[in-house]
Amino acid sequence: MDSSETIRLLDRFGDLTGRSAAAVALATHLGGAALYVFVADPDRPAKLIPARGCPSVPSIRGWRDLLARCRAPGIESGPVAYPDAASMRPACAYVFDGFTLVLVGSALPSLEVQAQLTLLARSLGSMFRAEADAFAARGELEVERRNAERAAALAQALDRARGDAERATRVKTEFLAMLGHELRNPLAPIVTALQLMRMEGTHSRSQDILERQVAHLTRLVDDLLDVSRITSGKIELRRERIEIAAIVQRALEMSRPLLEQRRNALSVEVPEQGLAVDGDPARLAQIVQNLLTNAAKYSDPGAAIEVRAEQSRGVVQLSIRDHGIGIDTSYLERVFEQFVQMRQGMDRSAGGLGLGLAIVKSLVEKHAGTVRVTSDGPGLGSTFVIELPLARSPAVPVRVAVPAVEVPVTPSPRRSARLLVVDDNVDAAVLLGEVLEAFGHDVHIANSGPDALAELERFTPEAAVLDIGLPVMDGYELAQRLKVRLPDVKLVALTGYGQPDDRERSRSAGFHAHLVKPVSMTDVMSTLDQLLG
Repeated sequence: MDSSETIRLLDRFGDLTGRSAAAVALATHLGGAALYVFVADPDRPAKLIPARGCPSVPSIRGWRDLLARCRAPGIESGPVAYPDAASMRPACAYVFDGFTLVLVGSALPSLEVQAQLTLLARSLGSMFRAEADAFAARGELEVERRNAERAAALAQALDRARGDAERATRVKTEFLAMLGHELRNPLAPIVTALQLMRMEGTHSRSQDILERQVAHLTRLVDDLLDVSRITSGKIELRRERIEIAAIVQRALEMSRPLLEQRRNALSVEVPEQGLAVDGDPARLAQIVQNLLTNAAKYSDPGAAIEVRAEQSRGVVQLSIRDHGIGIDTSYLERVFEQFVQMRQGMDRSAGGLGLGLAIVKSLVEKHAGTVRVTSDGPGLGSTFVIELPLARSPAVPVRVAVPAVEVPVTPSPRRSARLLVVDDNVDAAVLLGEVLEAFGHDVHIANSGPDALAELERFTPEAAVLDIGLPVMDGYELAQRLKVRLPDVKLVALTGYGQPDDRERSRSAGFHAHLVKPVSMTDVMSTLDQLLG
């Protein structure tokens, strides 16, 4: 057997595209019917698989047993399926480091064949291993490429989702602000009409009912706007060191009408000193008020409400416990979410929008605190616990300003002034004009910017009370035009827009005061008195 021809044919295995033809030629040269080449599986080294470019076996019959014995260099033999699954032929397997060559049709192992194959065994083994490594590397590169593509696609999807979420939040915030403004506009003439009735000396049970319901609706609108400000990050805290007792006192005064209406038995155990926190007194009082009114609404009339405060592990711990309807365990994790409420009957006697506790959680977290709720279940009451960091130094004694109860405004002698009232809500403008006239002022009314400027042809106001959301020409533009015509005129914004940036914009437009609808006549008159001297 010509060894040089064996070497030449083995050398043809370096060409991957001609490897199958080289196997046929080498089989003929070595006296066999067919030649198969196997290498180790990269994922399962103990398993042999056909080398790249070489033919595959026609059936596993006999091949599995033969290849299973090819574990160490040497020669193995046995019958295998060839040329199809129905036929069996003898075969000899020549095992080398890195590959196994199986010659089909050779009944007995040939030492001469083994010797000739050994001449290039090392180089062939290296070639097959290099091919396997290159193939694996290409596979890894392909995997990395696909992973990079997936990562880029995921990043784009996350960016789109983040953009969609930001747009949704912005749209919701803008909607809530607009809704608050639109709800405040009809509230303004209702409040003014009720106050005008009191000024005229009329009083009835129906009037009391209207005042309570208007106050409730005003609180709902305020909740909507608070959520809008919180979600848009426009809540600014005016911090100072203050005792928690002062906060509780303010919250109790703010909640007193509802607590008295519900006849709740209130128990308060809050030390007057020693529990100072660093926070915004108004916002902290709002937190406690929301929890107190929540306890009252969801308890039977006359039920007990317990308020306690103590120091624990460097924090001020304030708890408000009621003996009301309690909370089902399925709701405990959700009560602080926006628009989430306990199930109510068809009458929705507790009312509300499901925003109070969401506002509480947001404001507490802005004070670096936590809030949690516990309940043993329906009908067993609830306990809300607020924890706030203890102030590092004692609180400066602060006199707590308790919101005054609105009392009937009665006209008192004062200097008569020329006033211009501009509001596209005709009822609001007319009623405000009547109240101002009852105080002795000379009032002219307009329902748009152009109408207001036309009034200047026959009337020179000393002060103007302007709505902001006017048609054709908004209140900002009207204010600027009035200042051009009348540099000394005092301007008061009376609007449903009350967020900090709304107030800043009104100042920039030249307004001297900014009042938010619905507004009490006490605030209107005190503002005008201050501006007009």
